[in-house]
Amino acid sequence: MKSIIRSSVLAGEWYPRDPHTLEKMIRSYMDRVSPQKSLDSILGLVSPHAGYIYSGFTAAHGYKQLIGRHYDVVVIFSPFHGYPIGRYMINTADAYETPLGTVPVHKEIVEALQQRVDLTFIDTEEEHSIEIQLPFLQVALKNFSIVPIMVGHRDVEDVEDMVSAINSVLLDKNPLIVASTDLHHLHSYHEVVSRDALVVDAIASMDLNRIRNILAPETCTVCGKVPVSIVTDVVKRMGAKRCVVLYRSNSKDEYKDIYPGTYTVGYVSAVFVGS
Repeated sequence: MKSIIRSSVLAGEWYPRDPHTLEKMIRSYMDRVSPQKSLDSILGLVSPHAGYIYSGFTAAHGYKQLIGRHYDVVVIFSPFHGYPIGRYMINTADAYETPLGTVPVHKEIVEALQQRVDLTFIDTEEEHSIEIQLPFLQVALKNFSIVPIMVGHRDVEDVEDMVSAINSVLLDKNPLIVASTDLHHLHSYHEVVSRDALVVDAIASMDLNRIRNILAPETCTVCGKVPVSIVTDVVKRMGAKRCVVLYRSNSKDEYKDIYPGTYTVGYVSAVFVGS
């Protein structure tokens, strides 16, 4: 049976279509980032999902730390920016395509997960927040498979079903768990900076009550609030001891030519480590 490939919906717009240009761009970001020698075992990652000219340098801080490491599977939790048709959605594709090649979906884990939690499978979608992570992963890790989970609800407390299921199916694996999220989306630059500081401090604490209290209000415009809630919970159960915030920025810091009146969007790169 012919494999089903999810074609890139971002190439040529959110990042370069030409593979050499794309890899050169990613490596140029990574070359400006120093490796952190104290990060023994990286279990999880929080990374932004805007176009690379906005958030690529921030994302590079986390992905630079993955170079030379190996993972059995990368589980990516993202928000769903369209109209959700389920609490947790997974594309039916066998692989995701980017200009740097195809990334296989770990079907065995997806099938095991389906037995433990309610999943909705969709044939087509244009969600950017999973695909945007893949070229960075392709440069940093080379060979890997993914479990791409789009979260269709906004309740940061109602995640125990997924957290338990993920931990159960990954017991014999060496996984990396990624939360794909941007931070606040607001017209006021200064409000984004101040609100993001509270969110980032909460994530760094790894205190789930504190994180969920900060993210829960409707006034919190962090788009990946539920992925952050899930991933923090998952990696804590996997043995993560601390969260290291590597870099924080926003769209106006990184790309100053945005015309007046647009949102400022916050970004953070952070890693969860086991020691």
